[in-house]
Amino acid sequence: MLVATAAALLLRRGPDRLAEIRALQQAALAEGTAPAADLGRIIRNADRMSREQLRAVRDELVADWRQRYREGVDRYLAAPAADKTALLDEQIDRMNAVCALLDALNPTANPGRHPRLPRPDGDSGPAATTYQQALATRAGQRRVRLPTFR
Repeated sequence: MLVATAAALLLRRGPDRLAEIRALQQAALAEGTAPAADLGRIIRNADRMSREQLRAVRDELVADWRQRYREGVDRYLAAPAADKTALLDEQIDRMNAVCALLDALNPTANPGRHPRLPRPDGDSGPAATTYQQALATRAGQRRVRLPTFR
């Protein structure tokens, strides 16, 4: 009976960790920032998750980020010149937040090494090149490190 109760508690807690991590990821992507307290909660939850669960959460994060990146390209290209700087700043912050989230979801991460982002879909072509150049220029102006792609 005790073993069954413990197993039920462990199984019940797993989805709660997944739901919490997903909620924190969504908030970080929407806000473009990953607060240290949220990263700490993600790390604590990730340390208790299986490799399969971690992979599923990372895959969801990458898919969501890729979608937001594509939307960012479209919004940037359609935006008036006055709004472009704010859109670039938003995307740079989001990219750095995704790197922090990926690092938090990796139990074997090296804290001194900046994780590389998965390459976004549709990353080639003149529109994507224009956007990437604008991101690099704006990151240089802000003196912010722009994540690299793998």
